[in-house]
Amino acid sequence: EPFRKDPETLSDIFFNNLGVAYKAIKRFRKAEWAFLRSLKIAKNKPITNFNLALTYYELAQLEEFPQLKAKELEKASHYLTICTNLDPKNRIIKNLKKWKKFVASHLKAAKEEGRPKYRTHY
Repeated sequence: EPFRKDPETLSDIFFNNLGVAYKAIKRFRKAEWAFLRSLKIAKNKPITNFNLALTYYELAQLEEFPQLKAKELEKASHYLTICTNLDPKNRIIKNLKKWKKFVASHLKAAKEEGRPKYRTHY
């Protein structure tokens, strides 16, 4: 990974694009790293926050355990909230609110699935 030593590649756009490439080949943890690196350089980019939210959603779909699935969905919801708050009047971002509700419903289901089941009668 020669980009780590090249100072010309230290831009938020570069790391966002790198994250997109990693995500395309299903290297989600590497994509997460790249998107977080991009946000470290320029945190107010709606597209990077959205890409990171998508990455966490994909990671949640791969999780077998409900608690871990919920954790990834919480992160997805967090970055979707940031994204929608950055430019709330943007037509495209307004449509993300529907997707945010969709993620919230998955998060609720994962949390309910992860709750211990108590026997009420013996």
